[in-house]
Amino acid sequence: MKRYHLLITAALVVVFGLGVVAAADLFRSISTNLRTYNNVVKHLLSEYVDEIDNDELISASIRGMLDGLDPYTVFIQEEAQSSVGILTRGKYGGVGIRLAVRGDTLTVIAPIEGTPAYRAGVRPGDKIIKIDNESSLDFRTDEAARMIRGKPGT
Repeated sequence: MKRYHLLITAALVVVFGLGVVAAADLFRSISTNLRTYNNVVKHLLSEYVDEIDNDELISASIRGMLDGLDPYTVFIQEEAQSSVGILTRGKYGGVGIRLAVRGDTLTVIAPIEGTPAYRAGVRPGDKIIKIDNESSLDFRTDEAARMIRGKPGT
């Protein structure tokens, strides 16, 4: 019995140790990649022939990173979060949807259960091509939120 406990303890130590090593390798890899990314950004900002807007550069790189994932993973810039929050909560005249821009088209990520959009049958992947008879191509989510929002109950 003592030998059995010793073997279990040894196995747990080995498994735990491997987990720690794997985590350390992952964080080392992330750190190396972030250092490379930081060097590229610094080089672009200091050496590129035209002036670059740092905020736009970072936002574009984040959007590029997320575009490689599923269509439901999006980045909402801080200044747009309040408009999007109103749009998603279904309050203040919002319809209760989560939106993203895919390509140049507003796309429903998800309707929120119990909201007007949910009750109307809006589904993930639905495209919004017009708002108030105006083409919504090239709209940002905050622009769409502002236009979709209306008086509660309308």
